Order: sequence, then C-alpha cells, then structure tokens
Amino acid sequence: MLKHLSGITLSLWCAFAMAAPASQPEVLPIPVASPPKPAELTLVRHQQTLELPDEIKQVMAESGVSSDSLSVYIHDLNADAPMVEHNDQVPRNPASTMKLMTTWTALKLLSPSYTWKTESWM
Repeated sequence: MLKHLSGITLSLWCAFAMAAPASQPEVLPIPVASPPKPAELTLVRHQQTLELPDEIKQVMAESGVSSDSLSVYIHDLNADAPMVEHNDQVPRNPASTMKLMTTWTALKLLSPSYTWKTESWM
C-alpha cells in the first residue's frame, strides 16, 4: 500500500511540475561568428628564402664546426618558396633521421609487439 501511495504522489508532483508556468526568463542563443570559408582564409606564404640563421652559425663556430659540413632545407608545404636553404645541393649521406622513418613505419605496419624468427646457417 505504501508503494502505491508514493507512486501516486510522484505522479501528482510530476503533473504539477509540468503544468506550472515557466518562471525562468527565456535564454537567447549567443551569436557565434562562423569560421571563414577556405576562399576567405589568409595564408601567409613564405616568398623569400633565408640563409642559415646567425644564431646557428654562431653556435657552430663556437663548437668548431664548419658551416660547410651542414646542409639544411626547410620548406613549408603551403609556402611558395623554401624557408631556409643552406648547402642544399651538396650530396650527403642521410642522417639517423632516416632510421626514425623506417622505425615508425615498422611500428605502424607490424605493431610494437611483432616478433620474428631469425635463422642462421652454419
């Protein structure tokens, strides 16, 4: 009997709450500026290629490293010209950064838990 009464009380309370007039003021949406469309975007494109920054040249000189022993080529994909070029036409052996590429590819394709069997012949 107690459960039945509490159910009726709850039903009456819900009906009263729904029938009561809203006492809260109306909330108006805040206008939000829409993001610009792609044609409206202003891209800052690099149009002048710079040489190696003076700070890097200074650190290299203090360390006794010749600037001829370094090649740098930095190009933003959205730019019209490279950002930095220094001895970029000099052929070099790739640095250890190439190992990072192959390691990343192996981890992505094979997964970190991949194991393989190495056979040796005698």
